[in-house]
Amino acid sequence: MTDIYNDNSYLEKNPTLHTEDSEFKFQNIKRFLSSIEVKNNKIRILDIGGGAGIIGKLVLEYFLQSRIIVTFHSLDLSTQMLKIQLKNNPKIKKIINCPINECTEINYDLVLMIDVIEHIEKKEDTAKILNKLGKNIIYNIPIEINFFDILKYLKTYFRYYKIQKKRWGHIHFFSFTSSQTFLKRHHNIIDSYFQPYCFHYRYSDYENYLKLRRDFLWNIELKISCWIFNHFPKISKYLIQGSNYSLVKTKNKFS
Repeated sequence: MTDIYNDNSYLEKNPTLHTEDSEFKFQNIKRFLSSIEVKNNKIRILDIGGGAGIIGKLVLEYFLQSRIIVTFHSLDLSTQMLKIQLKNNPKIKKIINCPINECTEINYDLVLMIDVIEHIEKKEDTAKILNKLGKNIIYNIPIEINFFDILKYLKTYFRYYKIQKKRWGHIHFFSFTSSQTFLKRHHNIIDSYFQPYCFHYRYSDYENYLKLRRDFLWNIELKISCWIFNHFPKISKYLIQGSNYSLVKTKNKFS
């Protein structure tokens, strides 16, 4: 099987490593951070598949600003991405270049799984391993089975998800319901909510989003999506693009 994370093909297709979305994602993660129990004014954090490392850096700085001593580790399959993460976040204490199931570190207070689980073939086994790695886990799971994405699936003659897999490296595609079912199967959910993409895409000044908004159909989708979320927030998770942000606790008992 081709290793898209070490043969540079993923980086070639995603050269920014989604840094344009880092602040947006951090703001959604931030609501969970005050719920993380910190003992003896110290916290150990593991960032898995952290991309450019910007989100991890923002999480680290959040705790540092509270005068908490942070030990921050980054785990990734890609040596190149680990180099990028270390460059963007020099306060990373340790980089771990291996699959999750080969990680020998345990007992993290917080594990970040931001846009990662959809890339991992054995997601069920991975969730069980995460329970051994950390007490608290923050997931961001993209919701790609919804009304608008299904329309695109039909429009592309059933090739849409194959295109997504090739472009983004996604192996699994979740609805909001299936993402919740997955999390409940393996963890104890503390807090969970749906966050749409439309407001971020519609108002971001990132150059590529400015270009995309010039596309008539895409711009119409954004406007309709924002309207749906504002008027029907409870069912919007089944209709429009967004993410499931969740804070979960391990089902294992840590000493």
